[in-house]
Amino acid sequence: MPSTPTVRCCSKTPARRTTTCHPDTTVTNQLSNAYADEGSAANDCYNAGTTNAKLLARSARERAQADALLAQALERVQSITGTTISTTTTTDPGSGSIFG
Repeated sequence: MPSTPTVRCCSKTPARRTTTCHPDTTVTNQLSNAYADEGSAANDCYNAGTTNAKLLARSARERAQADALLAQALERVQSITGTTISTTTTTDPGSGSIFG
């Protein structure tokens, strides 16, 4: 399972001319839960094979929940940073990705 990237929320203190950054726990939790849901969905899908409709349906629900959490995390990161975030690994890191 990939490690959860940490999104930092930064604020400037004008009097001290410093920037304080701290991890955004909401985003971290959303990403952690989404990755867990994706892992569960993958296991359920694999274990279902082609015959276990109950596990296949549960896998679909878990994937939908993960997708919703990823969308919420993306929306929050964009609101924190004020920029459009790249959601592809093939985009030039200098083009708005939080990872580079």
